[in-house]
Amino acid sequence: MMMLMITLLFNICSAQNQDYGRIKGTITWQNNDNVGVARQFYDAIGTKGDIDAKIYVIPKNFNPASISSEAEQNYYQFGEIPFNTNLYYASADVNGNYEIAGISPGAYYVLIISQNTKRDINKPRSEDITYILKRISRNLEQDNLELYTKKYKHTIKTVEIRANVTSNINYDFGNAWK
Repeated sequence: MMMLMITLLFNICSAQNQDYGRIKGTITWQNNDNVGVARQFYDAIGTKGDIDAKIYVIPKNFNPASISSEAEQNYYQFGEIPFNTNLYYASADVNGNYEIAGISPGAYYVLIISQNTKRDINKPRSEDITYILKRISRNLEQDNLELYTKKYKHTIKTVEIRANVTSNINYDFGNAWK
């Protein structure tokens, strides 16, 4: 009887202490312009950490209707994670590094949006990114993702999070001025 109670207690504790995964990486951009405007703002040529790049980790099976419009906006605009969801967020530090721990195992999209490289707003986004954005946002036209992904360079990756495993996702957005 005692052994049965210990086994049950162990199983309950194990279920409550679910193992999680993590994502970490470095987001960069290139300052390759040695003349003109770029030299006025940046004193060195080469690879730079993409300071404050936005990293959103969103389950592939995420249903935007599962959270309020306000919670959705606060997540995409300020990185506020809605309660009781498997949404995650980080911004890159001064070296472009980020780390997100405590991610529940599963399949995720990782949306990375640069804060230091611009894209040509007259060029349409790829069909793939548009498809994914529509799956993770209830009203893309009124969402900050619309503005961010039109104005700044961005990429989307997929990752399978496994318990007790760190996934590395690094990305270089290339030249900021092109």
